[in-house]
Amino acid sequence: MLGHVLRSSLLLLLPALSHAAGLGTGPTSCDQLPTGAVSGNVNYATVVQFQFDVPRLDGMGNERKCTDCHIGPGAGTWNLRLDAAVSYDQLVNQPSTHSGAPPRVRRGDPNGSLLFWKINCDDPVYGARMIQDGPFLTLAQQALIYDWIKVGAPQESLMVIGFESR
Repeated sequence: MLGHVLRSSLLLLLPALSHAAGLGTGPTSCDQLPTGAVSGNVNYATVVQFQFDVPRLDGMGNERKCTDCHIGPGAGTWNLRLDAAVSYDQLVNQPSTHSGAPPRVRRGDPNGSLLFWKINCDDPVYGARMIQDGPFLTLAQQALIYDWIKVGAPQESLMVIGFESR
């Protein structure tokens, strides 16, 4: 329960904190993630990359995935490749191409990572929520990425037991 209260409070404070850090206003209309302790095998390839590659059905029965747009040289409007060969290096501790935006993934700080804003908030401040026009990641899928960033965004497999509650 305490973790839920702290997480809720943090989401309410995020816009003020990001402004104080010089990031302008923070994201709004963000999803509330389920509470719980991070535990299990946190592995980039099977937890995070999988989310970029797995097709999801949109409301019209079409399959959509992150790597439909974010693949190959010059991928996407903001030159972010999410194909398995380069995605980790394109994300972790890399600056965003959006002026004034936080890094794409800031190790240990999901609420200060543009990737998390983009998958968790209807108005991520910089660009649109992803997958653009949906379908969006489920709360459970968002939580996997949140947890991965929170434990330091490891590239290799990391066994986490009883890490602090989200």
